[in-house]
Amino acid sequence: MENASFGVALRDLRRERGLSLASLSALTHYSKGYLSRIETGERPPTPLVARRCDEVLRAEGALAGLVPARRRHQDGFRRPAQLPAAPRAFAGRAAALAELDDARRSHQMVVVSGPAGVGKTATALYWSHRAARRFPDGCLFADLRGFDPTGAPAEPAEVLARFLRDLGCSPASIPAGLEPRAARLRTLLDGRRVLIVVDNAATSDQVRPLIPGSPGCRLVVTSRSRLSGLVARDGAARLVLAPLPEYEALTQLGEAIGDRRVAEEPEAAAEIARRCGYLPLALRIAAERAQARPSVRLAALATELAVTRERLNLLATTEDEATTVRSVFSWSYRALPPDAARMFRLLGLHRGADLGVPAAAALAGTGRSQAQRLLEALAAVHLLEEADSGRYRFHDLVRLYAAECAEADESAEDRSAAVRRLLGWYLHAADAAGRRLDPLRRRAESGPPDERPITFAGYAEALDWFDAERANLAAVVRHAAGTGHTVLAWRLADAGGSYFVLRKPWAEWVSAYQAGLTAARDGKDEVGEAWMLDGLAAVHRDLGSLDEALECCEQALVIWRRVGDRAAECASLNDLGDICRTFGRTATALVRLREALALSREIGGARETATALGRIGETYLRIGQIDQALRFLSDALAVFTKLGDRNGEARVLDTMGVAYQTLRCGDRAVDLLRAALQVRRELGDRHGAATTLLHLGEVYRDVREEAPARVALREALTICEESDDPRVGRLRELLGDRRGDALP
Repeated sequence: MENASFGVALRDLRRERGLSLASLSALTHYSKGYLSRIETGERPPTPLVARRCDEVLRAEGALAGLVPARRRHQDGFRRPAQLPAAPRAFAGRAAALAELDDARRSHQMVVVSGPAGVGKTATALYWSHRAARRFPDGCLFADLRGFDPTGAPAEPAEVLARFLRDLGCSPASIPAGLEPRAARLRTLLDGRRVLIVVDNAATSDQVRPLIPGSPGCRLVVTSRSRLSGLVARDGAARLVLAPLPEYEALTQLGEAIGDRRVAEEPEAAAEIARRCGYLPLALRIAAERAQARPSVRLAALATELAVTRERLNLLATTEDEATTVRSVFSWSYRALPPDAARMFRLLGLHRGADLGVPAAAALAGTGRSQAQRLLEALAAVHLLEEADSGRYRFHDLVRLYAAECAEADESAEDRSAAVRRLLGWYLHAADAAGRRLDPLRRRAESGPPDERPITFAGYAEALDWFDAERANLAAVVRHAAGTGHTVLAWRLADAGGSYFVLRKPWAEWVSAYQAGLTAARDGKDEVGEAWMLDGLAAVHRDLGSLDEALECCEQALVIWRRVGDRAAECASLNDLGDICRTFGRTATALVRLREALALSREIGGARETATALGRIGETYLRIGQIDQALRFLSDALAVFTKLGDRNGEARVLDTMGVAYQTLRCGDRAVDLLRAALQVRRELGDRHGAATTLLHLGEVYRDVREEAPARVALREALTICEESDDPRVGRLRELLGDRRGDALP
């Protein structure tokens, strides 16, 4: 069917251009018979043929868009369709749209720049919707928050992680680090035709990692900055938008409120357009106000806008904030009911990318139904955007204005109380979610909640909440640290610990714990410092930075002994023994782990006892004392099973499988490893699953079952490649793929 569809389109375009098959053959350098069979659907078109016919027939990529791209990595790819809705009252910009069409043909990237409120996003989205049919593999969209009033633009690594998730990668499989993520995106887009639109970029460096490698992809960037680096170094085309001519501004106003009202009061309409600085964003907000009051004459609205203008400066340069837009924001804000106006300005205190209804309710100190109503009211007048079902975000200019309103219209005490409510809500929500993920995990006390926090019905719901709030968690930890809430800062980081250990989002994990450590030290809080050091030791161990892990763990142990927290001391001894074993210092590891075992039994810590037993077993396995290893591992498994600790159970089952492999008991090893794999998959522990799959593949190799061995090793390799795991090389060697190419 695809061949026939292409053939019909080719024939129609050829005839439309007045060309015979012989003429098309001469122009494209393909034989007449070959082209005839393509037109009749007897032969499939190749991308090269389609591109050549596009050029000859001036089809602007229409034919190439009908050819399915050849992909080496098709499994799991999801076609994104992320473009926000096209602007409803878009008018004018014919020249700009034509320039975008020209740039698409000759450049892989185009930068749309201009002052705030000039309609960069609207123009880019309007054009992108028109051009979307030329990108059959989908459209990606991201707001880079380049001029965010909090000074926290979106990190390219975070944007890449979201793109990868949206293209089909699981959150746990996202590689660590900017370059591995950028490389992974280029790999996924290889041979595809995808349109990427990134809004509100601050610098060239923020955009550069998002540039696709495939020639069939296009990147459209909007920014208040000119982004000269992308033009000079990366060959981007540049489109600079100026304010609308008066006639286009009036046309846009008429599209929004009706041509009749504009025609009835042309002078007032012209005054509104002038007071809006002919900026499309301001015009849209003004039109919303006019629509909401159809009985009010435009002259009255023009007068209101003129009065507001007196309180704010006019736009001075393309680098300054668009103060005319702020004037319109002020006008809309002052027209809000008191409760909606209060919600609006308090939202300006939130530092995260977006927020849900429960968080907004905590921030404002209201019930959730009232918060939902207020958020919907703000979204209805374009002061807030609904980013996803039940989650809202600001445009960066509106966020800036909301923060200014909070500064001007809320007392310092009220602002501090609102921030404290929000941070407290995040702390107790994260703690509740973490307890669902790992109810037995040692954690810092969070204290009683100020308000009723969110509750979770089960494991999956808690995991979904963490996935949605992951970036916000790191942001609120930094916010707490920056506003003097030092205890809240490190407790917030610790509350996310169960999620960080499970999903291993490296960047957010390190960011949250490092901010928490700084806060604890600033507050001279030794206990908080030790909690953060323990967490950083874990992430450094997992990342293979063993020197840093050892240093953090030893510092934490000193503090726990000084403050007399014996349970925490026991946990640090277990971690220290694990790090030493990984280092190859098995004698030291056994000393530390036996200390932990004795202390855990003395204080009655069942989980720490099981942990010590399991890690002693792992250490004996490393030095080849298999009988000793199995004795300790069996004891650990019994305790973990009794406690219902599935994470601990899976780790011990995996290690026992390796031990039985060493004893050449293949069937027993396979049974244990399969049991471990099942638990890890149920928990969503992809890194743990990769470990077990690697071990399972090795056992199958030992018993000469090559087919299941390759299946297990291939799956482990896929997980490790997605997460930039250092075991990739070993897995490729086991599979006989020394070049690093895709496996057969």
